[in-house]
Amino acid sequence: DAADRDPGNAALWLEIARWRRPQWEYQLLADPEDAAHIANETRKAAELAGQLDPHNMAAKRSLFEAFLLFRKFSKTLAPERIVALNRLIGEIAEREPLEEVPLRFRLVRILLERGTGDGLEAEFSTLLRLDRAEGSPHGKLSPDQKAEVIEGAMKLLKNPPKDLLEEWTR
Repeated sequence: DAADRDPGNAALWLEIARWRRPQWEYQLLADPEDAAHIANETRKAAELAGQLDPHNMAAKRSLFEAFLLFRKFSKTLAPERIVALNRLIGEIAEREPLEEVPLRFRLVRILLERGTGDGLEAEFSTLLRLDRAEGSPHGKLSPDQKAEVIEGAMKLLKNPPKDLLEEWTR
């Protein structure tokens, strides 16, 4: 009702998008058809907030959180969601370069939690390449984070190429 009375309030639309994420998780189990509707409304709310306040990175982060959640719990549109997540990471990193590695780490963790090798090799390689960049312009993984993703990737990727194995263990 508040959004209807104040449709130009970007912060309110971001809050609505945030509230819809747990609702989507519930509906995914209770009514998958309605979950798709809620996912669409969540995306629209975050995108509208971004249009209303284009300089605020919160809308892109809200979309990132939503797509990450959708990728974690749903198998539908998985490749499209990875593309969307990568696009959002790029847009956020353009203005906040030190956030790229932490965001990519979260994406790789979701892929590891899903237990799927689909897209994992490329995302994992990108994460480690950015983490190794001299001077850490993209951010840095902690030793524990690096060990966690390497261990997980080694379990999921049955036959990684030898050159990739060497790169991962540097």
